[in-house]
Amino acid sequence: MNKTTPLYSKAGDTGTTTLSDQSVVKKNDPRVIAIADIEQTNATLGITLCEPSDLDASTKRLLGRIQNHLFDLGADLALPDSKKDSNSIRIKEKDITYLEEQIDYYNNKLSKPTSLILPGGSYAAAHLHLSRIICRKAERSTWNAVEIFPNSVNPLIGKYLNRLADLLFVLARFTNKKDDIYWVSDKYKNEPSDYQILIEL
Repeated sequence: MNKTTPLYSKAGDTGTTTLSDQSVVKKNDPRVIAIADIEQTNATLGITLCEPSDLDASTKRLLGRIQNHLFDLGADLALPDSKKDSNSIRIKEKDITYLEEQIDYYNNKLSKPTSLILPGGSYAAAHLHLSRIICRKAERSTWNAVEIFPNSVNPLIGKYLNRLADLLFVLARFTNKKDDIYWVSDKYKNEPSDYQILIEL
């Protein structure tokens, strides 16, 4: 009978993990935190793709490509720059240019927003907004890692995440078609609160 390899190694039971160069670091190392936030961004894109009826074919293909790029970002972060060679997975300017091209393509299909946009609308658009928010978190984590490990972390990762957050915002609007939900300042200013309604009841 074939036996599968156990999923647990117990190597991290002391609060440490291993980077791609086999260096042991704490699990709260800024690079590990950035990798985790990027992985969370990727997972939310996977959830978005679970509602394919809300997405057109080109958007689905684009999100699938981005999911693979996000794995590349994690691989780039996991290997210190000093250990990289020509075969190492590394985010490059061309990857950022690709995102910029996609932003321009989709944004040209949209009308100019008339106010700030609230997350929501269709299921897929709401999850794209969520992905954008988590992507911003990953971006902040990455810049923190760049600041602490300036000779170890590729700064283009932070730049990529910055563009990706912009793209996810545009894709959320595109997915909602013309049904953006706009913020209205003081919309409920003169309406009774739920607490007041309960008291009156």
